Amino acid sequence: MKLRKIMVLLALVLVLAACSGKSEEVPVQTTKEAVAETTTEKETVEMTTMFEFPDEEETETEKETLPAVLSLTEGIDVDLTILSSTMVLSQVNDMMVYPENYKGKVVKMAGYFTYYHDDQTGKDYYACIIQDALACCSSGIEFIPLEEFDYPNAMPEEGDDVVVIGTFDTYLEDGFQFATLREAEVQA
Repeated sequence: MKLRKIMVLLALVLVLAACSGKSEEVPVQTTKEAVAETTTEKETVEMTTMFEFPDEEETETEKETLPAVLSLTEGIDVDLTILSSTMVLSQVNDMMVYPENYKGKVVKMAGYFTYYHDDQTGKDYYACIIQDALACCSSGIEFIPLEEFDYPNAMPEEGDDVVVIGTFDTYLEDGFQFATLREAEVQA
């Protein structure tokens, strides 16, 4: 409920800030055209494939060029490594709030490695933590390595930069839902 109030307030501020005393005619654009004007070609392709534009149809030339550009992230459904630090935090937040939209999707992320061992349960927890540009805000996702690792011998040191690729999923533990990347590849 609090998040909804904040979003409504933010939307109201944006609407009020966008209004000015002048009334000038603005050319009508499709969403895809607006995205194309404000991003690079690679970002445009990524964004147009990330979001659905139901009122717009792809032309034959667009269909032909998409696979060539997307081959950079072939097999990756959500590539957090190509987003700005602010957008990464927003995307990870969306993944935590709406995990059902991401279950089963392959996620690629870059950040720093962290580890926790729970002495009571004997479980090991690994995570990739992402910070914003000022390193004041951080978010992360736990991951379960593809195979058993002998920490600290076969894993990066805590704080090392890593790239993690795994399948997004959730699980319940002690009555709480947690997000994780299953069968994760870890590249140090």
